[in-house]
Amino acid sequence: MENSFFNKQNWYDDLCEYYNVTPDVALELGTRRPNRKPNLPSSRTTHAVSDLTFEEIWALKNRDSEEQIFQFYKDQGAWSAFRQVVRHKDMISTHIDLLSKTIRKDSTFCEYGCGVAPFTYTLLQNIDQEAKLNICISDVDCEQGFKAAKMAGIERVYLCNHASLFDVLEKACNLKEDRIII
Repeated sequence: MENSFFNKQNWYDDLCEYYNVTPDVALELGTRRPNRKPNLPSSRTTHAVSDLTFEEIWALKNRDSEEQIFQFYKDQGAWSAFRQVVRHKDMISTHIDLLSKTIRKDSTFCEYGCGVAPFTYTLLQNIDQEAKLNICISDVDCEQGFKAAKMAGIERVYLCNHASLFDVLEKACNLKEDRIII
């Protein structure tokens, strides 16, 4: 699929629109450094989180059961959404390089544990829209899925929230494609 990829959008567009922040604020909220306590905004799907480190958020509750551990992804509010988008902002060319070597126009692509689905996002933003791709994305029920949920509105993207890898692969295999990339 070489030469089928091209970049059309700024790394921060969806993030800034969804959380009503500027690109500078998005960069600040998503930049990693020791002991940071960002003031993360609320959204229609999460609460604001302020003056807590990532570790302090974890320590707010017991995390002994699977359910309690999964609750952590909700307790952190928008933390991972900002962090993942900022982390991947300079990796678009790497995503394109990897994807262009593995994706064919008739592939089924599965991004498991996708978070903000950086590879799927890059793929959808930068590939020929005539490509006959099926895409399956999956993650725990969490705030960073805002971008994944937006992409799930695209006809060829299937969102499998909180699904086991087996369930996601079964869904991808039922798409009747001969090539599945995870």
